[in-house]
Amino acid sequence: MNAIPMFDRFFRKSRNRPLIDALHGEIVAASRQKVFFTDYAVPDNFEGRFEVVSLNAGLLLRRLQTYEEPGPQIAQDLVDRLFQGFDAALRESGVGDLAVSRKMNALAEAFLGRNQAYAAAILDEAPEALAAALARNIVATPPAPQRLAAYVRAAVAGLKALQLEEIMKGARMFPDASTWASLTEVRP
Repeated sequence: MNAIPMFDRFFRKSRNRPLIDALHGEIVAASRQKVFFTDYAVPDNFEGRFEVVSLNAGLLLRRLQTYEEPGPQIAQDLVDRLFQGFDAALRESGVGDLAVSRKMNALAEAFLGRNQAYAAAILDEAPEALAAALARNIVATPPAPQRLAAYVRAAVAGLKALQLEEIMKGARMFPDASTWASLTEVRP
């Protein structure tokens, strides 16, 4: 039984379940690119994986919100699925039932805060602002934040080029992160 009513919607069945599961799978696959945890120096632990999943999910969610319906509904269902995944990962890592709701609240707050910061930096179109936000939340050692910022800009451009129908049919949504992994100097 879920103790927190605000999370009840995370555990309901979505009418778009196959699509939502596919989108969730794309986010997770993009976020598990080994290069994030090697060349980008993201910690390979729950927190590091959460950060990369949150980053990629936020990029797709922002794009889905720009479409007419059913884009926003798909985005909401995807948020629900993401948090089901976070809940399952916490439980699999041994977090007790009593602590899960507290940790889920903290994850929800972190997810929202980080994605608001990234969205503001992307809208600002200031490369240094995006790199600074990524450095605060994911990895601070240069040039990793600049590399991540280059990745984010490429992902935003790629998602912007996609129509909702393409996303729903399984178009590739995220770039190969290895493209920027070896750059020693990343230009805005």
